[in-house]
Amino acid sequence: MKQGTSYLYEYNNGRPVRCAGFIHVTEHYHSCILQLRATQIPAADDDPFDLSAFRLTEDRIAVSRIGTVTCRRSELTARLSVPDRMFPEGCALAELSGFILRRPDDEPAASDPSVFWLAADPLPPADLFLTPAGSAGSKEPDQTEQEFPEEFPPPEPDPPADLGSAEKKSEIQARKIKRSDLTLLPRRFWPLANNSFLLHGYHNYGHLLLLEDDGRLWLGVPGIYDPREARAADLFGFPRFTRDGISALDLSENECSTDGNFGHWCRPVR
Repeated sequence: MKQGTSYLYEYNNGRPVRCAGFIHVTEHYHSCILQLRATQIPAADDDPFDLSAFRLTEDRIAVSRIGTVTCRRSELTARLSVPDRMFPEGCALAELSGFILRRPDDEPAASDPSVFWLAADPLPPADLFLTPAGSAGSKEPDQTEQEFPEEFPPPEPDPPADLGSAEKKSEIQARKIKRSDLTLLPRRFWPLANNSFLLHGYHNYGHLLLLEDDGRLWLGVPGIYDPREARAADLFGFPRFTRDGISALDLSENECSTDGNFGHWCRPVR
């Protein structure tokens, strides 16, 4: 597993239900800093969730508990410093396969629909994931190659068109705003300040986009187009991707990327 951001998917009865948040990993000398956020958690205040790391090998999976995260107002948020020795079998971050959040009292049967857990993708099959560390499991050779179950196919690889029409590009006005500027929008959009996807993009690039196109106002979150990212953006309410307006924003090196697929994930706010 590389340092960076992975999305947390809620699983129920062994199947993904929704994208619930993200976990950001920063590697340091013999340790890692984990920052995680998940929303709309079906739990009461002060309910604990075990955070574990797992390592998937050819014939088994090893799971190691690394901490506890407490639910507050239906959210799980934490910032943890984790030494390498707490990872399964003392492996390094590069050898790690992912993380899981689960209630301590959940039954270990993956077929139990009452079991609630979150996991950073890529994921092994649920029955392997719940196998205790050090025990053997069986798997078909191709089970770890499929990034999404058949019921949740990945999106098409081609990026969507920019907001302006290809035949007739309207005049576009764009400006850079801060998260605190969201109060300038109608009140019904103020909760977007706590949207996990928006927080992730704002944390990475330090700005948001406000774009007016043909009388419509769009709020944009900076990011790099990727099919998997497109699915997460849509789940969090930002279904459109555009590169329009980048040249007008006067972005610094820390506020953008040299990647040719850099742009903004957008949603209408007027």
